[in-house]
Amino acid sequence: MMAKPKRFTPEQFEVRLNHAIERLIADKQRLIAEQRSDIRIEDIADVFNVNISTLRRWCIEFVQKNPSQYLAEYRIKKAKHLFRQGAKPSKVSDMLAFTEHKIFSTTFKRYQGIAPSDYVKSKN
Repeated sequence: MMAKPKRFTPEQFEVRLNHAIERLIADKQRLIAEQRSDIRIEDIADVFNVNISTLRRWCIEFVQKNPSQYLAEYRIKKAKHLFRQGAKPSKVSDMLAFTEHKIFSTTFKRYQGIAPSDYVKSKN
């Protein structure tokens, strides 16, 4: 029996994953805060038109991270870039479509070991 051909290379998958996240952030930004829900792994799976298990398997295989970890790290990387451009933490939280600033702060601190406001101060 032949193995199924891969749908994409790791590089292609990561590009598509980043594009999916960007699209979801843009979609969520258009909503008013009261209507906004956080980006879910299910939302990313929907963009790929696969179930969550398949997305999880692909993420582990192609980017060596689970989808939640990849999403969080992607947003943190974007946040740090926006901070370097002078954006305030409260604005960055909105720009990356977090439902609450507190969730953004908690996520940032979990992955960076420092609060967003302290990170910004340390870079000035």
